[in-house]
Amino acid sequence: MSDLTVSDLRNPSMPGSLTTRRPLNPDEKAAIIVYSLGPERAKQVLDRMDESDYRRFAQAMNRLGTVDAATVEDVLTEFATSVSEPNTMRGGTAETRRFMARFLDASYVDQLLGDISGPAGRDIWEKLSNTSEHHLFAYLSNEQPQSVAVILSRITASKAAQVLMLFSDEKAKEIVRRMSRIGNIDRSIMKQLKTTLQQDFQAVLEKQRGIGRPHDLIGSMFNQMPTDKVGPLMEALQASDPEAAEKVQKMMFTFADFSTRVSSADLQNVIKNCEHETLVQALTLAKRNAPEIMEYFFNNMSKRVAGQMQEQIDEGGPVRMKDAQAAQQEIVRVAQVLAKSGEIQLTDGDSEDDQVL
Repeated sequence: MSDLTVSDLRNPSMPGSLTTRRPLNPDEKAAIIVYSLGPERAKQVLDRMDESDYRRFAQAMNRLGTVDAATVEDVLTEFATSVSEPNTMRGGTAETRRFMARFLDASYVDQLLGDISGPAGRDIWEKLSNTSEHHLFAYLSNEQPQSVAVILSRITASKAAQVLMLFSDEKAKEIVRRMSRIGNIDRSIMKQLKTTLQQDFQAVLEKQRGIGRPHDLIGSMFNQMPTDKVGPLMEALQASDPEAAEKVQKMMFTFADFSTRVSSADLQNVIKNCEHETLVQALTLAKRNAPEIMEYFFNNMSKRVAGQMQEQIDEGGPVRMKDAQAAQQEIVRVAQVLAKSGEIQLTDGDSEDDQVL
């Protein structure tokens, strides 16, 4: 059988061509681009790769199978667009948070952005929607249910829900009852409310810009440290101040927390956003010191992918501890970024409702 070419890929009548399209990860897109260069030019690219790159390229090619013409064209167009505007970049709070959270703990990134500009928004309602639900609750907990109802009815539904859940059941019921009866509010009254909120909001903003509670800072710091380094520090804190240790523990999210704080559906989203080699290195370490976490990851992959990864872990060469720990921290960072954007939820893991089965 002759080698498959790009022209073959563009032929929709070719036997075995896929008509069903699925999202491609970066490695698979790169494999399509390199393959499309043809043997001579592809060799120039492959000659610059090291052994780990060869492995990733081969794995991506193996996963792809036959690719339909439309998918090839989409990938090449996306690549051409990205390199045709080398000086173009996106900024703004959301993009800054997403980019920096790949290298820093998500809660620390929030603190940095808070120091720079505070919650973003064109008016007071957007600003309140973008502030911390805990700070917003601290402010609203001193207000009358009617005032709380009006404010929650003006901010985003997702933020209103987060804040509402922090109230006692009785007060939450009263707030919802009041919200259901809100009609047209006199413009002068609404103007006065917005003015008052704008002034009071500065106090809320100052809280967000502050250094924060000590256990927030310690938890953020521990999130960026290897587990074997955090263990002795937590034990010492537990011995000297059990209450503080408990608060710090709740602020932390580590690789060991995936099975208790991330649902199966959310873990699948995390896996989808991680590089294949990163998962292999992270789970190689998990096989040794947390096999139940490794199994939880495997249970949320397709049988084919899980089987391939298990084979790589069992038959692959040794992985440096430093690289494996870095891989686990990268997966944790991916989860934190997705949680911050609302794509997944990190539960407390305390109640039976939070336990992942």
